[in-house]
Amino acid sequence: IKVGAFDSTGARRAQLMAVLEQAIEEGAAAQREREHGQTNIFGQGADTDSGPTAFVDPPLPDLPEWDQGQKLKYERELTGFYITAHPLAQYEAAIQRFATATMEGLSEVADGHEVKLCGIITTVKPMVTKRGDRMAYFQLEDRHGLVEVIAFPDLYKAASAHIVPESLVQVTGTVDRVEKGTRLKGIRIESLMELQARAVTRINIRLCDGPDAPTRLGQLEQVLRRHPGPTAIYFTFCLPSNIEADTAPLPGLTVSPSERLVAEVEDVLGKGALALEAR
Repeated sequence: IKVGAFDSTGARRAQLMAVLEQAIEEGAAAQREREHGQTNIFGQGADTDSGPTAFVDPPLPDLPEWDQGQKLKYERELTGFYITAHPLAQYEAAIQRFATATMEGLSEVADGHEVKLCGIITTVKPMVTKRGDRMAYFQLEDRHGLVEVIAFPDLYKAASAHIVPESLVQVTGTVDRVEKGTRLKGIRIESLMELQARAVTRINIRLCDGPDAPTRLGQLEQVLRRHPGPTAIYFTFCLPSNIEADTAPLPGLTVSPSERLVAEVEDVLGKGALALEAR
């Protein structure tokens, strides 16, 4: 379920996980009944002349699907790679803005040279020095490869909140050539989402006309009000006859750009409905 093996059923992964325990219990009970030649009063699970009677699937609860980040986390945990998408895909523009190198091109950077890399932390190995100070080694991955980063005690103390698996970060460090390859000595670690949020100057939301437009506008307003912040919101309305109309910034409603905001807006309006415009 967690890696999408049952997606073809049309049910959401969150729904299937919610009834998994119940399904296992009912399946085990049915197997015991078959082994003992039993059946229940309605005949469900009983063997007949025409074959076993089909079970009635339990009703699925009306649960929202996991967000993209949760899906990708499970996929990576269970298979070792991402299946549905890559968590860095939606940050491609931010990575190009904030990174000075990629993992793929790191081998061409001179030893001791300072670089800025953007990626996702996959594994963390905390350690304690002989003096009792905490530090860590961690793997940083972008869409081109991965590199080991060393966070010495001072950096670990300052950035430990970011040095956890699944964190999207920008790492500033110096290239360190060793016998086993190339690694990075960390100097500074910042949240990639926070860097992007500080760089975003406006948000543009695209809404197409239709009979359900008033309903979607009401749902959208609720989403936006859950994410207060300093960033202005603009609308592009798609009208009949391929006419588009751009609005001035919404008066009295600004938001804080985040991955969660993008996901919630896209749940209401569809993929690609929200664009973050940065300076």
